[in-house]
Amino acid sequence: MKTYREMCRFPLALILAVGCSTALAQAPAAGTAAGTLTVKGNAIKLAHAYAFVDQGDKRKLVILLLTEQPVPAATWKSDSDIMMYRMDKNPLHGVAFRLDDQREVVSVDYYEGRFPTGTSGIFALKLDGPSGKTLAGTAKSTEAAAKLSEPVSLNVSFSATLK
Repeated sequence: MKTYREMCRFPLALILAVGCSTALAQAPAAGTAAGTLTVKGNAIKLAHAYAFVDQGDKRKLVILLLTEQPVPAATWKSDSDIMMYRMDKNPLHGVAFRLDDQREVVSVDYYEGRFPTGTSGIFALKLDGPSGKTLAGTAKSTEAAAKLSEPVSLNVSFSATLK
């Protein structure tokens, strides 16, 4: 019988099966994302994660924003701040999920070109753990995304601190 230490030298599939904690994938650090949004064949590397409450909406939706470049989301108080940032000719490439008080997705936009694209049913969001100040999890494209006339692909993990 091999020791625990010896088992941790085996291929990743076996390591995951025996539970060697040192080899397990770690969730991204707070404020970061790790993954890609691909639109029209262009891959956008998502590296930043933000979460804030839309104070301009009576439903107080939480906006989870996953972006390629850092944005000043720490100062944003509503969805219109995203629009104003873009109107000032700042680049914004990524995805914005709007979540209700049960943390269910209400709407999603992705930003890749000049205007945001509103979507429904092409991205699936999975949040880890209970509701709280941290929104961590994964987002992936659904089968419907691949069937679009211009297929879209999303595969990202993230961790954002709700401000």
